[in-house]
Amino acid sequence: VDLTAAKVSDKTVGSLKGLTKLRCLRLSQNLLMDGGVKQLTGLLGLEEIMLARNQITDNCLTAFKPCKNLRNFDVRVTGVSITGHAYIRNIAPECTVDYQ
Repeated sequence: VDLTAAKVSDKTVGSLKGLTKLRCLRLSQNLLMDGGVKQLTGLLGLEEIMLARNQITDNCLTAFKPCKNLRNFDVRVTGVSITGHAYIRNIAPECTVDYQ
């Protein structure tokens, strides 16, 4: 699902919650903050997520703890740090994390 620059916000992102078979989600360049991303629980089949250019930090990454199949995680131009990078790599060791 490609929602790049679709004006997705913390209020609207919850409609994606629980889509267990979703494999790719592109949410770059939206209005998301930590609270909105935390609503993305239950995306168990997720392999790729793009959250670049949103106002998010390491605090929202716990939403992806069940996502063991992650292969690509893009959080460039966000507040996600090297610690957040390590957290995602711990969840999914095969995952490429773009964070700078």
